[in-house]
Amino acid sequence: MVDPVGRVFHREGRVFRAISPPYGAFVRDIVARAPARGWLEAGLVPTWTTDLQVQGFETVVEHKRIPFVTLRGEWSGEGLRAAALCILQLQAALLRDGLCLKDAHPWNVLFDGPVPRFIDWGSIRPASELNREFWYQEFRRFLLAPLYLFSRGRHRLARTMLREHSMGAGNELIDLPALRRWPRAPATLSAVNDPFEQVVDRLADYVEQLRLPDVPGEWEKYPQPAFEGLRDMSRLRLKDRLVHQVLENDPGKTLLDIGTNGGLHALIGVALGKTALACDIEETCLNRLYLGAAHAQANVLPLYHDFLWPIGESGLFNAIPGAMSRLRCDTVLAMAITHHIALRYHVSLESIADNLHRMCRRRLIVEFVPAQDVHVATWSERFPDWYRLEVFVAALSKRFADVTVLPSDPAPRVVLVCEGARGA
Repeated sequence: MVDPVGRVFHREGRVFRAISPPYGAFVRDIVARAPARGWLEAGLVPTWTTDLQVQGFETVVEHKRIPFVTLRGEWSGEGLRAAALCILQLQAALLRDGLCLKDAHPWNVLFDGPVPRFIDWGSIRPASELNREFWYQEFRRFLLAPLYLFSRGRHRLARTMLREHSMGAGNELIDLPALRRWPRAPATLSAVNDPFEQVVDRLADYVEQLRLPDVPGEWEKYPQPAFEGLRDMSRLRLKDRLVHQVLENDPGKTLLDIGTNGGLHALIGVALGKTALACDIEETCLNRLYLGAAHAQANVLPLYHDFLWPIGESGLFNAIPGAMSRLRCDTVLAMAITHHIALRYHVSLESIADNLHRMCRRRLIVEFVPAQDVHVATWSERFPDWYRLEVFVAALSKRFADVTVLPSDPAPRVVLVCEGARGA
């Protein structure tokens, strides 16, 4: 809608960019130079020229397809840091070759597993077109400010800012004259007259050195077993082995693990060849999982996704779909969360079934914890009459062709495997 360089389109599951006539030779030159100049290693999405022709455009390039479109409001704090470093490192690399990124906003970054990729080739321009102050203020507003808030232990403020798009109270507040040069240390760096590649390198050092403290949470110390590979599953709990068994026979290629905690079940799915999104609302769990996944190069992306309050449509004309459609996967896994949502927030089992189904293309694996459970029985003297397994099975059966109930642990917990999502 707003990029004069070209237009992105999809064809047969692949991602292309048609380049407008004034920019064809420039983009072809960038494509040819990128591998040798280290720009791909710095984070630029792999791209190559094609023989496709589109009327009114000079050149068509193809980008590596990133499986999911995720937004900064869904990234972990450590993921946000990685995205910021991706932009800074790529900017520095381009500046050394007389080029630049004219933009510094996070909507140009997508995550391929835990690896950030800069996807907007239209942002690459000659360095003479760079507006240093505009670039820094964009980077500050959308990436640096919330990251700094995380580092100061203000995770709620950071998370609120991250949910905003280009408009929002957080953006307005930090653009007030009194806060225009906040945070102070990087603002001082950006104000010097040194070559901008040196300034960008110093900003990268600053971002790398920020410490993101642990955030106390209800489940950050939950004793979920660590994933140590598929060779010996005997040390895991019955329900973990059950998840492995179901996923092992699951033809789906993508997995959404809601309430992932330490990521055990998502990592089991990855070890079985799936691409996984590991979702939670515990900041510390997500940060630990992100760092571990990045170190192990595991094909899993930890995301802050609140099942009750998902991010909705956003962007120009609401062109970016909401999380319920963007994060849809072949298989959805929801272990040990249904009773919290139903009993603590008074959400009906019908609504839970409906919204789990909305995120599922084929199969749902969901745990049901009855009122008689040893941990749940103490929550209340009287549980609502509708909180019963048969009510949940009936709700799920409206949305899936087959629902199988399997015993879990500790009894009387069960796992429901729901096949054949209707309307998918």
